[in-house]
Amino acid sequence: MMSIAEPRRSKIKSQSPESLIFRQFRWHATAPRDVARAADRQDGAKAWQHWKRHLATRTLELSPHASGRSEKLSPLFWGIASLGEVVGSERLLSILHRAARGKKKAGKEAVPLLATWLARADVMTIGAGEALECLAWAYALPALAESLPQDEWWDLLRQLLDVVTRAARLEAHHDPHHDPLVSQLIGTELPLVLSTLFPEILNCRRLRKPARALLQNDIARMASPSGLPTTLHFSLLHPLVASWTRSLAVVGLRREKQAHEVTLRQFGEILVEALRWTRADGMPLFADAASTPDDPAVAVPGARNKYATALAAFWDAAVAIDGSASLRRLLRACQADRPRRRGKPLPLAGNSSETIGTAIVRSDWSRGAAVLGLIFKSPTCGIDFLLNKVPMLRGTWEFELRRGNHVVAPRPDARWEETCWETSGKAQYLEWQLELEHGLRIERSALLAPKDEFLLLADTVVGPEGMPIDYFGRLPLARGAEVKPADETREVKIACDGVSVRVLPLELPEWRSDPRGGRLESVGQRLEHRISGPGGSLNAPLLIDLSPRRRKQPLTWRQLTVAESRLVMPRDVAVGYRVEIGDWQWLIYRSVSRLGNRTVLGQNLSSELVIGRFNRDGSLDTLMEIL
Repeated sequence: MMSIAEPRRSKIKSQSPESLIFRQFRWHATAPRDVARAADRQDGAKAWQHWKRHLATRTLELSPHASGRSEKLSPLFWGIASLGEVVGSERLLSILHRAARGKKKAGKEAVPLLATWLARADVMTIGAGEALECLAWAYALPALAESLPQDEWWDLLRQLLDVVTRAARLEAHHDPHHDPLVSQLIGTELPLVLSTLFPEILNCRRLRKPARALLQNDIARMASPSGLPTTLHFSLLHPLVASWTRSLAVVGLRREKQAHEVTLRQFGEILVEALRWTRADGMPLFADAASTPDDPAVAVPGARNKYATALAAFWDAAVAIDGSASLRRLLRACQADRPRRRGKPLPLAGNSSETIGTAIVRSDWSRGAAVLGLIFKSPTCGIDFLLNKVPMLRGTWEFELRRGNHVVAPRPDARWEETCWETSGKAQYLEWQLELEHGLRIERSALLAPKDEFLLLADTVVGPEGMPIDYFGRLPLARGAEVKPADETREVKIACDGVSVRVLPLELPEWRSDPRGGRLESVGQRLEHRISGPGGSLNAPLLIDLSPRRRKQPLTWRQLTVAESRLVMPRDVAVGYRVEIGDWQWLIYRSVSRLGNRTVLGQNLSSELVIGRFNRDGSLDTLMEIL
């Protein structure tokens, strides 16, 4: 970074409006001599003419565009599809982008808009839309010198600098209510843009060093395990990464790769994580599609709209800054409808963060993958599940436990805690637990077997013996999803937009004619799973068959006998299941309340969990084992 030389100070003796400009803005030694001399002579009109000429003729590299397709669309549209609050700012962003590109008609359109904007700027509450407007004015400032009167131009620059000052004040006081996206846009990106566009003005030039440090610190924090998206900020994931992308392009770290290798590597890690949490429609998981400015599928690749173009330009720009061939391969894999069969290995598609309570489980990187997102930091638990680009489950995954007429609640200070995260080439498994009243505990788990094409979701309740409990599990159905129960058996089908899955309640008897208790049915917009347990513990698993090839094949499942030292174990101690769908057969074993050396279906097991597939010769191919 260039050192700051002593500023040129204007010798102002009068109080004319023109001279007041030079009392508010101090000039750096790199300022044009004609401007400085006119300022010294108190000739504001002349200084303004020289300054406009300088802005029009100088060569300044400030282009966050990555390719030609983004030239006609403002980079400020990158990733904002999940922000419904910016809808009212779209027209202004578009006009100012055209003005920044030298379109004189757009520059004239901006003149009356500026008067209105300045009138409310001092008192407006800055949200994401207003922050993007500030950036749009900043990017357009050099070109607007041809259209705006000098007093309005300088007043606009002063107002933008005041916004930066306010942002720094909030950052210094660590305002807990401050939006992280707004903080990034006006606290980091805006000062970087102003300092890069106007290094001749000391007021702007001095912003560069602290803003650059903030940018690097924010990227380092986001790249750490504790910096993954939080429950409240999933809709901000893409806008945040887009702002970092624009900021890095403005700063030009790519041109100083060796000096900033760590920051660029961390930025690459953030991009991989952002791709993990991106749905097939281009939105982040858990982002409310209803909040999109246009159509819920605004970012589907190939859709002819500005948000799809903005999303494509965003990823192009981000990959260009990262500069790695591996990220380019990953982006191509994410844009494909099917998983690639050969080539260099890609990063693991799933990931978990125990620190903030999030996990993402994917069958592969393609748009058609089975994708399961989970958030479990608070007593509630969120789930977002998609298959072949279609949402199937989305919302809060609820449970209710009752002892007689009494509802068992979580302990007042209880939070979900991750207890296990295991991955292999055959399956990805996550387990987390929550402490409840009366000595009970619920252990929740999710296993995705990509090659076997099934998802296993389970709640295991562990408590004191001899305490009968009723369990109610409620999975939220995505908008448009319907539940269709089978006529004679207890499995149900969830169907949405031409995609369907079959759900098997393994702890319930297969046939509805079996009088033993329990049910699986739709209640409102939820799939409710009910089981009653005479002991203090129970297991409530749901196997979701994801394979379209097995959709019409016959299926069956059985609860198995589990023995320990030749004694049959009650189901509140250990459970086993055999599942058969077409030619596929699986064994699922779970130790519920305590470990032991046990036998089930000819297998000798001492682990907490074993899930395996039977081969044709009768041997068991283990998909996941938790000791």
